[in-house]
Amino acid sequence: VFTSRCISWHMKSSFRPTASSPAAISRSNSAMWVLRRVSSSSMSLLSVSVQYYGIPEYLFTVPSSSFWPVPKVDSAVIAIKLHSRRLPEAAALEFFRVVKAGFANRRKLLIKNLKAVVDKDMQVRLPDIFRKLGLSSTARAQELSVQKWKELITLLVE
Repeated sequence: VFTSRCISWHMKSSFRPTASSPAAISRSNSAMWVLRRVSSSSMSLLSVSVQYYGIPEYLFTVPSSSFWPVPKVDSAVIAIKLHSRRLPEAAALEFFRVVKAGFANRRKLLIKNLKAVVDKDMQVRLPDIFRKLGLSSTARAQELSVQKWKELITLLVE
């Protein structure tokens, strides 16, 4: 959770690092969540957040024996190659408002989670929007790529 909050804060902050690829060290299992791709059908809010701002890359493992006290798990160093263009803050806020709602109840269908953040008229249109995007009515948040999230949000705000 701490890793997720730190990376998310850094990626969303108005501070723009001078490096095009900031690096982070994290527990190995947290790093794997950041690196997940949609092909694994297990995207997370963290992986979507990082991939919204850049492309994560695994660099190397840091053995647990490198720390004191020795943790139970190894760590990993990842770099995030930031996208050169940054979207307007309002677009990012809307993106994360909808994505957070999508991941709010992991076991629920995405279409049901989204009903919490759209008005009644849009709730009626959700099945049509899903069909237009080629999404199943039984899709879950973790099955969508960042690009598919962007397409979905574009249609939700029209």
